[in-house]
Amino acid sequence: MAYTKIVLGIHNFSSQSLSLNQNRYWQGYGDPSTKIREPEPLPPGTQPPIFVFRHNADSVGSIGALVYDIQKDFAPYPLPPKWIVAWSNEIGKPNKVYTEFLRSDAQIDWPKLKKILDGSSSSSGSVDLVEGYKADARIEPADGDTPTLTATLMHFS
Repeated sequence: MAYTKIVLGIHNFSSQSLSLNQNRYWQGYGDPSTKIREPEPLPPGTQPPIFVFRHNADSVGSIGALVYDIQKDFAPYPLPPKWIVAWSNEIGKPNKVYTEFLRSDAQIDWPKLKKILDGSSSSSGSVDLVEGYKADARIEPADGDTPTLTATLMHFS
């Protein structure tokens, strides 16, 4: 059976966590992590945490998006952004991934997101300079019915 393995990693996330805001599955099904938190403090030389889930394909493929709220233990203004990771593992077509940040109060325009995803490639990146976040995403292999999507979120000052 075809599926997409979703691997989410977070780095430099002192006093912050990710909370699943919403997900959208155009094709397929799966149960993503609803809360992701880096342990505090991360011991020196320890790899950052990685969270994995499997999104199973239906007869068309595995196509979906996750939207996580970046939550801080304190509430400065402006509020941290939403992090979007979207993928397309459509049977017989190249695998694609897309990532971006949106303002915390922004509504998701699902048709627009799907159109951007359809025009994307096997790697994507996004930077939020205001809040200091960087995201990278890659889906490998670029062809095939059981790829791994690896998305990493980093916080920098």
